[in-house]
Amino acid sequence: MRTVAAALAATGLLSGAVACGSDDGDDSSSTGAAGGDSSTAPSSAASGDPSDLMLQKADAPAGYGWNNVADVFDEDDDSVSDFMSQLRETGGDTVDPAECSGIVPDENALLLELHDHPDTTAVTEFLPHDDNDRTVIDGLVSTAHDAADQVPDDLSRCATFTRTSSLDPSKPPVTYHAQASDGAVVGAQDVHVITVVEEDPASPDNASDPVIIVTGTAEGVFFRVSAVGLKEPQILLDLADRQVARITGQPATK
Repeated sequence: MRTVAAALAATGLLSGAVACGSDDGDDSSSTGAAGGDSSTAPSSAASGDPSDLMLQKADAPAGYGWNNVADVFDEDDDSVSDFMSQLRETGGDTVDPAECSGIVPDENALLLELHDHPDTTAVTEFLPHDDNDRTVIDGLVSTAHDAADQVPDDLSRCATFTRTSSLDPSKPPVTYHAQASDGAVVGAQDVHVITVVEEDPASPDNASDPVIIVTGTAEGVFFRVSAVGLKEPQILLDLADRQVARITGQPATK
């Protein structure tokens, strides 16, 4: 399962941003979310600008760097414009059942949304300083009125679902298995914790690293934090708490 970083890296568009995120010279590992430093708590009330609402550098867990995915969208870079045009032409992937598409977002559609609507959507990523650690943590906030519809009311219908690539329809559909439970984050509503595993058709008994996802809304803003291959799930829950704090303007509880 690919993340936004992988989708961009595949085109060469994220190489600079990844380098900045993973080689950040600041000592974020001593003041990040996992460290519990109170200095990282938000100090201002909620803003309507998603770039103000998303997780920031100060929220980075210990051992991770921070990167704003939107920074790769240099309008003077022809490769960015060409890639966006290609995504518009291919359209979104096909998911069955269709209502499950928001559980594992179509990175192509997400990139277009981020590029075309920076006034409503922001995405940030936390990348490990350790080059041998392939964990990627990402966070999304959206002020679009229908953003919360990405998560179906009945998640049991998405216990198993498939995705067919729009970029390469000749590829066989990818099958996902999801387990969901209700979660609790202070200040948030409709919180769900979802674990998704991508089935390996060549070796069904050898599934991919699980993706852990936390979604919810706070003051009408949809948020999502997720991670691939995360060994300490508590990090993700702490980030969800800090994400809600960013949205509400209240101090984080963790």
